[in-house]
This record gives sequence, structure tokens and C-alpha cells, in this order.
Amino acid sequence: MKTDSEAGGSPLHRNVLVLGATSMFSTFCLSLFSGYLGVYLLGIGYSKAAVGALFSLGAVAVVLAYMVSGWLADRYGRKTAIVLNSVVLAGAVAMLSVHFAVLIIAGIFLMNWGTAALQPAFGALITESVPASKRGSALGIFNSLAVGLGAVAVFISGVFINGAGVADYASRLPFLLLFSSVVIMVVSAARQALLVETHVQRPPYPLRAAIRGIFKPLTEQKLKPLTVAYMLHDAGLSVVLYLIPIYAVLYLNASSVVLAAMLALNYLMNLILQTLFGRLADRWKRTRVIEVSFLVEAFAIGSLVLVRSLLFLIIVYGVWVAVGQMDTPAQGALLADLSDKSTRSSVMGGFGGLTTLAAIPAPTIGGLLVSLKTGFAGGYGLPFYVSFVLLLFSALFIFFYRFGTYAG
Repeated sequence: MKTDSEAGGSPLHRNVLVLGATSMFSTFCLSLFSGYLGVYLLGIGYSKAAVGALFSLGAVAVVLAYMVSGWLADRYGRKTAIVLNSVVLAGAVAMLSVHFAVLIIAGIFLMNWGTAALQPAFGALITESVPASKRGSALGIFNSLAVGLGAVAVFISGVFINGAGVADYASRLPFLLLFSSVVIMVVSAARQALLVETHVQRPPYPLRAAIRGIFKPLTEQKLKPLTVAYMLHDAGLSVVLYLIPIYAVLYLNASSVVLAAMLALNYLMNLILQTLFGRLADRWKRTRVIEVSFLVEAFAIGSLVLVRSLLFLIIVYGVWVAVGQMDTPAQGALLADLSDKSTRSSVMGGFGGLTTLAAIPAPTIGGLLVSLKTGFAGGYGLPFYVSFVLLLFSALFIFFYRFGTYAG
């Protein structure tokens, strides 16, 4: 089992390539329906406020998953956590295909759980498989591979649905959900067969130590400002993220094909730019990359509702997803830099859980603000500007953090 210092000098480690390739197929499946999920829920009878509440439930699942899975990955191994949570994700997707309230609620919870629970183990496995100087590059390569087929998926699903009304999403999305569930199970088997473990805690990792690791992001001075900044950031994004497809379909009358083209930009930009962003995270200061990313997100989201035009929405959305994801490799590399191997996954999980806490009420608040129908853009203006303010403050936190506690 290689340590960080013993790993080869290239970011193209076997674990990076295996996780990237398997995540490519998993992301393909999730991308067949994830962008349409809000509209799909409207189509099977849920109100906008209820959809917001379901997304808030998803945020609760994300927090719990981050907290628990980080400790499990430290205690029982990164590979074990990845395989088990991949199986959970496959089952959750299948539940969403059944129009039964209990299964829909459970499916939303477990899908968010499975997706979030993978992240601490992913981050720890990748950053432990390469030297510290290559962590950003390895994460960038992984992120690029993971979204490689995502754009293809949203185009396929957009053509398959081929309609503008919510009924089209409600009647056709279940087929995509069942297909996705089967493929993700195959992905789970491939990960079990091909991944190489990098760390298992011996002797047994006590729960008290796990709790300390989980809350390190709020108890250690070098991590606290970064954690607060990401709490603001995640809350700001969550206010409007699920509203964007609904805004495009119900306010701008976008067809499913147009919506698919817009959502495909997310995957295309990540495919093209994540490797570059990973290199920037290694060559620039990590915090400078994060600061630029937050500022771009703030002004892009703030301008989305200024012009009632699908073309304007697609262009600004493209800029947002292109540069707004710049911080992803830098964040993972920075957390790895600031944690030790024995608690790295717990720290990453604790950071993810804590920064998501502020996002739990955010989708519900966004839905309620739209329901008020006040302001401009059919009532969508208010939540978008709440998001803008929160993202701007998160960038300011990173600015002061960059010149304060941590200068890396």
C-alpha cells in the first residue's frame, strides 16, 4: 500500500483512472434525469413548495452521509465505502421510477446520501494515490473523466422526452431511471474488482476520534474560515439551483431539447476545463482559484434573470458552469494538504457535511420566494438575488482567508 510520498510522480495513477472511468458511466446515468428531476416531480403532482421541501430533505441526507461516510472510509477503507455507497445509489434511482410517495421520498433521500457519501472516499483515495504536488491535477483529471459522457446523456434524454410540458417528463423519465439503476450496479462491481485500497485504520478507529475529525473544519483555525465561506457558498447555490430548469421551462417556455442543450454545457465545460483547473490548483495558490470561482458564480447567477431570453440564459449559464467549477480540484487538494492520512476522509466528510448544513433550508426558501410572485421575472428575481449576495460574501471570506490564516 503506497503512502503519499511513495506514490509515483504522475497524477495518472490507476485509482484515478479507474474512478474516472467508472464515474463516467455513473454520471452518464445520473445525467439522464438529474437536470429534469424538479420538473418531473411537478409532473407527478408535487407543488413547487413541495419540490423545494424534497430538495431540502436531500440536503439533510447529504449532511448525514458526509458525516458518517467520512468516518467509515477512514475506519474500513476508501474502497469499501465507495463500493457500498455505489450500491445504495443504484437502489435509490430505482425507487424514483415508482410514483408512490414513500418510495419517492426514500429515493430522494438515498440518492442524495449515495452521491454525497462517495465524495470523502473519492477525495481521500485520489489524493493519497499521488504526491502532494499533483493532488490538484489528479482531481482535475478525475473530474474531467467523470463528466466525459454527461453532455451526451442530457442530449439523449432531451430527445427522448421531446416535449415542453411537465406531463412529458412524468411519463417518460421512469424508463431512464430504471436503465440508470442497472448500469450503476455494474459500476459498483467494476469498482470492487479494480480499485486499490490506500488506507484502512488499524487498530480500530474510535468513534471519539472520528467525531473530532468530523468537526475539525470548525475547530481548527486554519480550516474555520474556509468552512464558513463554503457554508455561504453552498447555501447561495441551493436557493436557485433546482429553480433554473423550472425557470427555463415555465417562465421562458424552453423545450426539453433546449433545456438539454443548456444542461449539456455543464458537462462540456467540465470535460474541457477541469484538467486545466486542476493544474491551476497546483501552480496557483489554492485559495486564489477558489476566490475567482466564487466571484464568477456570484455575478453569473445575479444576471441570469435580467433579460427574458433563452439565448441570454444559455450564454450566462455556460459562463457560470465553465468558471464556477474552477474551485473543485483546489478545494479537494487544499483539504488534503491540511489534514493527515488517518483522519483525512473524516475531515473531508465533516467539511462537506458542515458546509451543507446551511443549504438544508435554502431550496425551501427559494421555492417560497418564487411562490410569493413578488419582484420581477415572474417572481424568480428575488431568490436569484438572495443567491447573488450569499455568493459574493463567500468570495469575500476567501479573500480575507487568502491573506490571513492560510496563504496557500
